[in-house]
Amino acid sequence: MPPPLPDHDCSFSEPALAYIAEVEAKVSDLEAEVRELKARLEVHERHRFGQKSEKMPPPREALKKEGEKADPAAIQALREERREAKARLGKERVEHKVAPEVQACCPRCQAGPLRPLGSGEVTRVVERVPARLVVHEHVVQTMVCPACEHIETARTAVRRFGQQGQYGASVVADIIVSKTVDAVPLYRLSARTEREGLRLHRNTMLDLYHRGADELLPVYRRLVALVATAAVVQADETVLRRQRGEVKGQSGNGWMWTFLADVGSALLVAYVYSATRSGQTPVKVLGGTPGTLVVDAYTGYNPVTTPGNRTRSGCLAHSRRKFFDAKKDGGAAADAGLALLLEAYRVEHDAFAQGIVGTPAHLELRQTRGRAAMDAVKAWADAEEDRHLPKGPMGKALRYLLGQWTELTRYLGDVRIPIDNNRSERALRAIALGRKNFQCVGHEAAGQNTAVLYSMVATCVANGVNPSEWLEDVLIRVQTWPANRLDELLPHRWRKGASPDDEPPEDEPHGDDPDDDPEPADEAAGDPEAVLPDG
Repeated sequence: MPPPLPDHDCSFSEPALAYIAEVEAKVSDLEAEVRELKARLEVHERHRFGQKSEKMPPPREALKKEGEKADPAAIQALREERREAKARLGKERVEHKVAPEVQACCPRCQAGPLRPLGSGEVTRVVERVPARLVVHEHVVQTMVCPACEHIETARTAVRRFGQQGQYGASVVADIIVSKTVDAVPLYRLSARTEREGLRLHRNTMLDLYHRGADELLPVYRRLVALVATAAVVQADETVLRRQRGEVKGQSGNGWMWTFLADVGSALLVAYVYSATRSGQTPVKVLGGTPGTLVVDAYTGYNPVTTPGNRTRSGCLAHSRRKFFDAKKDGGAAADAGLALLLEAYRVEHDAFAQGIVGTPAHLELRQTRGRAAMDAVKAWADAEEDRHLPKGPMGKALRYLLGQWTELTRYLGDVRIPIDNNRSERALRAIALGRKNFQCVGHEAAGQNTAVLYSMVATCVANGVNPSEWLEDVLIRVQTWPANRLDELLPHRWRKGASPDDEPPEDEPHGDDPDDDPEPADEAAGDPEAVLPDG
């Protein structure tokens, strides 16, 4: 390249400099966009093909202090619990006796009969008895007096589902549990019943499924109302597509919301289906009720977290997940943020290990070690914010953390508030699993019925109640149960075989005293009729 001429001026004009600056800014924006898209693609590829877990290492190892060993008493208690569960299994005793001719005379010395040596060696083998369908024929005897022609009919206790139904409550319970707990589509259930000797068409099963939801609707409404009265409620939502809309051929996204709360010693889980992700669903369930709502940063919860309503608390797991997803982009900075957040979780782990969760000692631990851990996170985030592109993965993670800081630290002042919303997210796993198997609901009313059944079954599981036994019993009893004692049918208060003539438990409110369960402050609060279709 020839040297420049002596009188040549290499300086650029102002328009040229402005153009160069504009191009550099565009290149910088494009580079940031490419990095963001690469990070997003990496997250999607990991979710689809890689490890779903965000553990790094497993929490049991990461949260343990160095040199800490497992508690032998806890291990022994777990073994005892499993041993007791095994002992509750049905037993069939099969005795293998020595042949009678051998008992009569010793085959070796021919000296005479043999005598028992101890009670015998016991070998236990667990076998599975295949399920089978049985037709119960109920014959009701009728008698007449020859003298006065008085007719007497035998008293019956036939437990039937519905007025004219030919299928018992156990069949309906099996359909509901298989679909909601095990996520088995109805066409597979139909094939299974055919193997068991009776072909139940999936349309018949679908009818029984929705009739079961209709019967349990009053209990579900009471469940939603109780959740709305809780001081701390956790909520989340996920997609559940519907096959048909109001217009023929129309389909689209529906949404399944979960609202769960601790009421006394019980955990209540309520699902609500909505055709949209609008904030009207939280308003209809919780609007006007006081307390705290633990959610992520979704703006749909804003209408119920305004002054005079519930106080919003954030989810630290959501913030942590953003740093985890930014590990490739953020490198050492993302690892540092994860390590600092782990210290906040270590405080909660230690409270659980010491058995002080929910006590004043737990609050003191949060106010000291917990606040110090979160202060360290805040100082690190403030110093790190300007070192990353605002639209990059690390920049977004830091912006979410700092933008939600008040909500994310609200748990430090109230031991009833959890550190994150993971429990609500776990409640939606059943919906996600079902979505993978049966993909969608037929229409909005079907989505509402699905919410009813998922709510009842999830509450059973959360409180250690066998959902099949609960459904088989309550599907019959709810048909004649007094409306003012519906609380006794809720899974956490259910007593198998109880009668409306029995006295309600004295240690808990039974729903007929207005002072027992305070009404929400607003008419829409806790009113599932505002969410569900009539009937």
